[in-house]
Amino acid sequence: MPYYWIANPTPDIASTLLQITAFWLFLDAIQNKSGKNDQPHIISVVAILSAILVTVKLSNIIFALGLGIITLIYSGKHPFDKLGLRAFKKSFVFIFVFISLWVLRGYIQTGYPVFPSDKGGIKFTWSVPKALANYMESCVYCGSKTNGQIVDPQHPIFKEKWAWIDPWIKWNFFNENEYLSGDWKSDSVTMLLLILFPMTMFNWGIGSVDLFILGTIFFLVWLRALFKQKGLFYKTKYLFYLLLVAVASIYFWITVAPEVRFANGIFIVFFITSLLLVKAAYPKMTLKPYLKNVLMILPIIFFIWAFILEIYNNNFHIGGIEKLNKAPMKVFVTKSGFKLLVPTQSDQCWDSDLPSTPFPKENLTLIGNCIDDGFCLKD
Repeated sequence: MPYYWIANPTPDIASTLLQITAFWLFLDAIQNKSGKNDQPHIISVVAILSAILVTVKLSNIIFALGLGIITLIYSGKHPFDKLGLRAFKKSFVFIFVFISLWVLRGYIQTGYPVFPSDKGGIKFTWSVPKALANYMESCVYCGSKTNGQIVDPQHPIFKEKWAWIDPWIKWNFFNENEYLSGDWKSDSVTMLLLILFPMTMFNWGIGSVDLFILGTIFFLVWLRALFKQKGLFYKTKYLFYLLLVAVASIYFWITVAPEVRFANGIFIVFFITSLLLVKAAYPKMTLKPYLKNVLMILPIIFFIWAFILEIYNNNFHIGGIEKLNKAPMKVFVTKSGFKLLVPTQSDQCWDSDLPSTPFPKENLTLIGNCIDDGFCLKD
């Protein structure tokens, strides 16, 4: 994740920040750092953030559900007082209202609760045809598996279940990285060096791979300690549950929508959780002292190295919020005479005037006399 995304108004950075915030607040609650009286309020906020995550990015659904379930388990094991219970109930009322409005918005805009998914659609005058909704859903999945290069579900690359993996690796680690080129399989040594010593931390796939590898190493170290330290699982069980949620989220991400920027927050959560598991086992570890020190120094060196390289590569932008792009537009007229703007050079409208769309249909028409009345596709 390039750091300049922090200044970029996209749902990806919002999703990442919400994931990390919900995760951090839950850690605060289970470690009781804010005090017992604040616990129910923090847990309530975690539940609310989990619900909001789904509305920002539908691909967050496993992470949000997992975090929500852990929150419920924790609440059941640590009963709140009357004031805390009231706060917890209020949070669920808020979640119900918030999700209901989000689903209602989907029906009003497209006729589907979570478009582009074609599930749960209702036929209105303005509803997107089911075949088109199904096609759009497939396009989103295909685009995320090919870094936006191929969106056609009928492309040969999608005929076999995992055939997209090879080009996915090339697009995410080679074409977008000046240090790699050619066939990744023959360049495996160079790639291994980059994973161990990343040239651009969080830049597309490299940073996420680093975090996953380090996180896996820490988890294996904790697993080794689990068989030697009594009571370690009880002490770290909620961290272990969080790790399972992160792993399930990564699996869902890689099989459904493996666009690297969708999962930056989840990889960070996986890494930090694994690190905290090792930290809990650290005092009683039977490793040699120098190995224990290396284990703790490794992530510090990694982040210092990455930080220096980010400054060197000028990936920090501190000039405030980035302005939205202004794409060159042209006027497109449908068969009914409806005029709208279409980008001339890309598939992004950005901060253009309304109405605008990258791929207009000729049978698009207004329902009434103005755009406020809505529009639909005429058969």
